[in-house]
Amino acid sequence: MDQNKESLKSTNPIAGLPGAVFDKAWEVRWALKLTYVCLFMDIALMCVLHTTLLHLSGDMAMIWENIGRIFVCVMIFCLVVSLFIPVLARLTLILGTFLPWHWLESGREVSLLHNHVTYSSLREHSLREGSEFLYKYWSSHYAEREEWREQRFQAGVLVFGLALLAIANARVGVYYDIPGLMSYVTTWFGVQGWLVMGLIVVCILYWAWWASEAFDQIYCPPLADKLRAEDDYKFRPRVRGDSDDDSTR
Repeated sequence: MDQNKESLKSTNPIAGLPGAVFDKAWEVRWALKLTYVCLFMDIALMCVLHTTLLHLSGDMAMIWENIGRIFVCVMIFCLVVSLFIPVLARLTLILGTFLPWHWLESGREVSLLHNHVTYSSLREHSLREGSEFLYKYWSSHYAEREEWREQRFQAGVLVFGLALLAIANARVGVYYDIPGLMSYVTTWFGVQGWLVMGLIVVCILYWAWWASEAFDQIYCPPLADKLRAEDDYKFRPRVRGDSDDDSTR
């Protein structure tokens, strides 16, 4: 039975495609990337073949006649997703920092949790004490934090690119008078649908790029106890009989 399945896959390359697609269907990032590709393919088909992705046929003769244009579209897609959109996203991120996002975060408290210290305190303490364990503990958590920040940024880039491709799809469809994929949003939901989508995109970009992060802190009870003891000693009231050395320690 297994040999029959393997032979079927070898003779029909797309035999296992539906299963692979549905295995990935619950991964949000993969679904967004698939939408990315579909929107760009729809734009390319409208520009090159004056048809849409929904109306694309399996006529191999037509595909071979336009194989050169297809390769050019693939090249443009690679440049757009790897260069144009990331650069434009970075510029948008920089310009967005000048908007008054702090109005959404008024009244936010910043304080250390119990038995937590700042990352910088733990790093300095590990270096001063020469503790390899504490340094590795700080390094691993710091790397996880930086990875999470990068994932948030890349999620924003992905959503930003989808928004640009959605607008481009709608504009190209209007230019060629062809109902592209995004034309159905207008047909089904009208202008309200675009407004809702725009609001969702802004909220996601705010979370990914401009929202203030939680106060950087890491769980380390021994160092937290030490810092509390030093603060208590530093700010305790001075009584008669304390030496000058003790008061300035």
